[in-house]
Amino acid sequence: SALVPTYPASVVANGVSTTSILLTNLVDAYGNSVVDGHVITVTVDSKSATGVVSGGQARVVMTSTTHAGTHAVQAASSAGPMTLTGFPSVTYRPGPAARAVVAASQTIIPVDSVTATLVITVYDQFSNLVADGTPITVTVDKANVGGNNNPTVGGKITRSLSPFALGDGLVSMAGDNGTLFVQGDTTLTFIPGYAVFADVTASRTTLLGDGTSTSLLAVTIKDGLHFPINGSGTAVITITRGSVVPTSTLVTDGQFNTTFTADRSVGPVGMQISFNGQPLTVEGDSLQLIPGGAYSATLAASPTQIQVDTGDQSALTFSLFDPWNNPVAGGTVVTLTSSLGVVTPVTGTTTGNVVTMTMTPGITAGTTAFTVTASTGSGPLLLSGDSVTILPGPVHHVSVFPDVPVWVTAGTSSNFSAKGFDRYNNLTTTGPFNWRKVYGSGDGDLNNSGVFTGTLAGTIGIQAYTSTIYSPEKSVTIVPGALFTTVVSASPLTVPVGGFPTQIVITARDAYGNLVSDGTAATVSADLGTLSGSGATVNGVFTRTLTSGSFSGRAHIFVNGKAAAGDSVFFAPRAWMTAVPPTLVADGVSQAEIRLRKLDNNGLPLPEYPSVVTTTLGTLNDSACTPEAGYVYVCTLTAPPQTGTALIYADGFPAQGVVTFTNGAPAIAYVETNPAYVSTYGLNTAVLTVTVQDAYGHTLTDYTTPLTVTSSLGTIGGAGQPTASGVTTRTLTGGSVAGTANLSVAGLTVSGTSSIDVVGVVADISFSPQYVAAASVAAASVAAQSELSAQAAPTNYLTADGQDYGTLTITLKDANGQTLTHINSPLTVTTSLGSIGGVVPTVNGVTTRVLNAGLSSGTATLAVSGVSGITGAVQIEIYNPVIKVTSSHPYIIGDGASQATLSFEVQDKFGNRLGQSNLPLVVSTSLGTLSGSSPTVNGVTYRTLTSANAGGIADISVAGQTVAGDVRIQFVGSSFVDGNFENGLQNWIVGNTPPGGSLVYTTTLVTNDTLGTAYITPRSGSQMARLGATTADNTGHQISETWLRQAVYVPPSGVTQVTYWYRLLSYDVKVGSAVFGSKEYDPFEAYINGSKVWDDGFLWSYDWQSWYTGPPPPDTPKDMGWKTGVLDLTPYAGQIVTVEFRLPNWQVAADNTWVYVDDVSVLHQETVTHKTYIPVVIRN
Repeated sequence: SALVPTYPASVVANGVSTTSILLTNLVDAYGNSVVDGHVITVTVDSKSATGVVSGGQARVVMTSTTHAGTHAVQAASSAGPMTLTGFPSVTYRPGPAARAVVAASQTIIPVDSVTATLVITVYDQFSNLVADGTPITVTVDKANVGGNNNPTVGGKITRSLSPFALGDGLVSMAGDNGTLFVQGDTTLTFIPGYAVFADVTASRTTLLGDGTSTSLLAVTIKDGLHFPINGSGTAVITITRGSVVPTSTLVTDGQFNTTFTADRSVGPVGMQISFNGQPLTVEGDSLQLIPGGAYSATLAASPTQIQVDTGDQSALTFSLFDPWNNPVAGGTVVTLTSSLGVVTPVTGTTTGNVVTMTMTPGITAGTTAFTVTASTGSGPLLLSGDSVTILPGPVHHVSVFPDVPVWVTAGTSSNFSAKGFDRYNNLTTTGPFNWRKVYGSGDGDLNNSGVFTGTLAGTIGIQAYTSTIYSPEKSVTIVPGALFTTVVSASPLTVPVGGFPTQIVITARDAYGNLVSDGTAATVSADLGTLSGSGATVNGVFTRTLTSGSFSGRAHIFVNGKAAAGDSVFFAPRAWMTAVPPTLVADGVSQAEIRLRKLDNNGLPLPEYPSVVTTTLGTLNDSACTPEAGYVYVCTLTAPPQTGTALIYADGFPAQGVVTFTNGAPAIAYVETNPAYVSTYGLNTAVLTVTVQDAYGHTLTDYTTPLTVTSSLGTIGGAGQPTASGVTTRTLTGGSVAGTANLSVAGLTVSGTSSIDVVGVVADISFSPQYVAAASVAAASVAAQSELSAQAAPTNYLTADGQDYGTLTITLKDANGQTLTHINSPLTVTTSLGSIGGVVPTVNGVTTRVLNAGLSSGTATLAVSGVSGITGAVQIEIYNPVIKVTSSHPYIIGDGASQATLSFEVQDKFGNRLGQSNLPLVVSTSLGTLSGSSPTVNGVTYRTLTSANAGGIADISVAGQTVAGDVRIQFVGSSFVDGNFENGLQNWIVGNTPPGGSLVYTTTLVTNDTLGTAYITPRSGSQMARLGATTADNTGHQISETWLRQAVYVPPSGVTQVTYWYRLLSYDVKVGSAVFGSKEYDPFEAYINGSKVWDDGFLWSYDWQSWYTGPPPPDTPKDMGWKTGVLDLTPYAGQIVTVEFRLPNWQVAADNTWVYVDDVSVLHQETVTHKTYIPVVIRN
């Protein structure tokens, strides 16, 4: 055993520090002191050292291990392990901090989130936990660290972390001995936090409250430290004025755009924005809607009525509004003019939108018309609201109206009115008035309302009055009324028949007994005899002469169809006649016995025989007449072949009595047809008029027996039609067979039209389109560039824009091309494409329809039912529309703000504008943004193209439609886009003429090319542009040319140049021919703004000629190799210029050329000013 003291009892566990262990009181197992010389081995933490016993004790010096802690001291001798007492342990302390291991509560930390925690374990260089209280300072890039004063406990420290910037935060530490080696979560990522703010940038912050003005809002969603957020989500924007589109949108990396459209109000626009349902604080630009110029005004007047020639005043308050009913801005200068009265002041300035003026009356009454103009308006303002009336003064005099001479016809009325006026002749509201008559030669009734009804012809005066004020006397003339009664006076009252006159005097009066006015006309007639004479009334009287005719009886007089009172005249007969029989058949052979007796003027028998006997119808042989007793004369009358009535005359005087000639038995059916034909398939119907006649051709007007009518072709209709007055009707309708229809009527012989043609029908169609101009007009065809070929537009076509239509005129004709004017039947017209509308009746063989194009293209084949054939415009082509794009600027700066206005014109295939088309268009662009959504009106709509913030080509397209014109708009930058052609030709304008031709020079993109033995590769990269021939040999190409162009912006200062590489291979050469203007070769040309500035090509030489002609002729074109070119754009500073490379095939279609272009770029160098200082020489 041994007693173990140590010194020092604690050392650093660094493998070099030492401690001295003294073993005393050494005894063996039996308590005997150990003799000197024994070796003692001491072990601490597996490390051993030896000491030798000397003087009863042994001292061992131990070197520390690198393992910190309190370690037991163990000793052993040759006898084995020893028992130790005293202080048998040694403490190895940790060394200074050298290494730290970081454990972060999170390694990706939102910058505005709760504080992150770092738990750090600190070791010395031998991986011992450092001692408690070891000071450690922690720092993290882009973050604040808290808790650096907290001591180390158990080898660990805890720090809090608050980042303030985005990016990676590197963790570092320092202890008393300097910087620590850091492991674990040494790099932290600081990302944007949660959405807190919405930062708004508006293209316009002040807009008119007009309902149409727009502002592009660029919104950035930021976290609490104003960093744009990451990721995507949904933003919703709501506003208190106007509207935004879209209101809800997908946000990527905190950015989105929306378009604000003003409503018709003024004031600040409240804006709320949420992100994924979380409301955000809106900052940045704010929007303000301001009023426009003055457009209308509202008047509030107090009072609204003032009286002339008084001290009255009316306060006029005008409220001014812009065209969208917003109050105008204060300070607007207003000028007022008035049609009546006096306004003061005439000019004022609005407070807010209100200005007040004062109006005083003059001497003129009425409603005032105001004219208001404003400094911010154009022309008079639209005025509404109150009106100001200037009232007249008290009544001063009265006038009766009408103020012209008045005539009143007896029995009719005239309305008179009275008006009161003040002293200035302003109309007053005085009334009602009293009325009185001032008697004269005429008379009538005057009521309390001023209505006068005349009765007695003559003149009379009337007056209106109120209180003591009377109007001047108004003279009224009453004239007779219309003829109402007539009285006849005749002389003599009896005259014989045979043309003897009597005088007729007719007195005419109106309904009130007044003789009618002179010149009154009337129709005078008599029921027997003949009236002669004419003329209107004189002093109320007509005169006429009545002459007797051939018939006896009493003649009555009629005036205007009404029997006149008074006398009638008797016409006495001059002969008497009887016939046996009194009726004969009008057959030309039947006879009757005629017995005559002459009479005197008074109708009494005369004792004499007639000398001459005649008849008005039939045959009477006067020489065969015989006298009988009693002065009776007997004659024979033979019937004529026509029906009628015979009058017998004795010595020129008509005998009383008649002989009637009648029809025979039914024998003939006389047929008339209208029209003279019928068509097949029943397209028209002929009306058959059947007249029953006797054998002598007389119509049997008393025949009513039904008739049976038949036809050998077609169908007879109307069998139930009755026979009336010997006439009936039937219809004939054609069937499917053409030919001749023979008619028959049962029991009768058919005459007139016994047959009718049944004709086949051809529908001849003519077409008149809505939009198409004259067929000779040539229009541009559809193409991508402005170099368009012209085509002659046909006429029989439509455009499938959903609105185009054409009129089909369908004329029904027979086989000879004659129009069948009697066909009025409806037709069924169909089409294989589009639709048929506008159904109208068929009139005189002609009808029309409307062919609507619809929205599909193709061939519309027309059909007409019920006809034998169709001719004319049987097929109508329906083409798709072409949308012609026209840009206000072919190039715009690619700055994200420059704009061009695009018009979209709906055209047909041949370039005619469809001026009535309202085809809706969905327009899109491959680059930049389109705004505006105006409808298509009269074939045109508009959009605004805003450039992207970069160069490139915006390809304009219309959904489902073919586009032409300015369909590629370049966004111009200060360098070429795809100048090395690695991304293709999409940002270049390429073309050729003639477009679409066979074997013409074109521009294409190639990766390599082989021409004979020449192998061509890009100067750099993997692609290049090739201009020229499309074959790899010398096959002839058309005379043509091709181009490649792009616009570029030239900075306003410095030196700007375009550099390009080209390689020209050609079989062609310049020969300098004056005939061809020294252009018999294919030059490679460069143009700026359309003007040629440079060219290159092979010049003729004898070496060339030998090479070209051979032998042998060349199989590989002559090769210039890659060359560089330079164009100076400095003279165009501050402008957009177009740079174009062009290769033509001039003069003849032979000797091909190829040019390869690569690495087109812009070089710019700002001007550098060098100052040179000149020494100053002072002369003494």
